[in-house]
This record gives sequence, C-alpha cells and structure tokens, in this order.
Amino acid sequence: MTVLTVLVFALIAVRLLVLVGQLVVPPKPMSPQPAPRMDPCLGPFGPPTPAASPEGELVRRLRCGEISRERYRRDMARLASADARTNPIQPPDR
Repeated sequence: MTVLTVLVFALIAVRLLVLVGQLVVPPKPMSPQPAPRMDPCLGPFGPPTPAASPEGELVRRLRCGEISRERYRRDMARLASADARTNPIQPPDR
C-alpha cells in the first residue's frame, strides 16, 4: 500500500512540475507560416474561360446568386431588344 501511495504522489508531483514549467517558461513566438502553394496539377487547366455569350454570363450570375430573378429577366429583356435591333428576323415569304 505504501509503495502505491508513493507512486501516486510521485506521478502527481511530476504532473504539477510540468504544469508549473509550462506557466513559467513563455511559449516561443510563432513565425508566420507561408501560404501553401497550389499544385498546378490540381488547379484548373489554363486561364479561366470567359462566358461564351452575355446570356451565358447572366445565367452564371443568376446561378451563383449574384443577381436576382427580376434583375436576370430585366437584363435578358434588354439583351433581346438590343439583339432585335441589330439582327432583325425576317419572316419567310409564302
């Protein structure tokens, strides 16, 4: 019983010494870590591709939540009216 008691007290004393040592010795200042480099094999291939058309850009912005449905409809109507002025559709002759 006495050996067990001495062992328990010894373990408690060692633990207390470690805790006090951590409080007394100031921690080393952390050096700023450089940002991890992106592996080019894991990134997108080549430069980002632009939208194929203004309509595609509007769809992308709508899906990403950058614009509302009302804004999407308004901008699409504006694009459609500009397209109708520059490229009018001729009905076929019968």
